[in-house]
Amino acid sequence: MNTSSMISDEQGKEPYSFNKHYVFSNVKYYDYQKYDNQGNILPVPASGASGRFEWDKNCLVFITVDGSRATPILPFGVTQWDSASKTLHIDGTTIRMGDLIEANGTFTSNLSNREGICWNYPYIVGIGVMGGITVLED
Repeated sequence: MNTSSMISDEQGKEPYSFNKHYVFSNVKYYDYQKYDNQGNILPVPASGASGRFEWDKNCLVFITVDGSRATPILPFGVTQWDSASKTLHIDGTTIRMGDLIEANGTFTSNLSNREGICWNYPYIVGIGVMGGITVLED
């Protein structure tokens, strides 16, 4: 696999930036490690997300099994995006556009006046890695 377009090496070397990796990125990332005031990693609550990732109008979108569209927010540091093949690699799981997946995830409504790019959908889904991501069909 040609990894020249993947950003995994850069993610390992640079700190998370809210503006760079969230607001103004075509593929959205969140800092998935939350810390208490002593610097200990806190568990992140999980719910579920089933659907498919698609590349639409130069933006990554998550389409649920019922057809709802959401801007996905992915865990920074364990997610790589291969722009040449339009493939995601999340915590060791390879996902091609159109693969049906199950993962933990939390849906929220999107704000209509959100700054940045690729906020075109009515929902936001934070895709988590706790419990793993399963590709159900490719």
